[in-house]
Amino acid sequence: MKYAGPDALYIIREKAPLIYDRGNPEDVPERLRGLELERRRATVKYRCKTLRVVIAKTGNCYTVVTIFPDPGRRPDLELEGGEQ
Repeated sequence: MKYAGPDALYIIREKAPLIYDRGNPEDVPERLRGLELERRRATVKYRCKTLRVVIAKTGNCYTVVTIFPDPGRRPDLELEGGEQ
């Protein structure tokens, strides 16, 4: 996670339910339909970096699927440290 650092991964994991709630639905791949109930994609701003985050909801938890740089997009949510 060179773009934003391991601290970004920690915050995104900590705030996964909030990010999921703010995200837009995304198709679940066919091979994962038995495991994932739904996927959502959100644009998150963290320490001046804009990231596209995909989170899947399973029967037991939320799973961070991907985190990619997404500069130029308007964020759905802004995260800073342990706030929000």
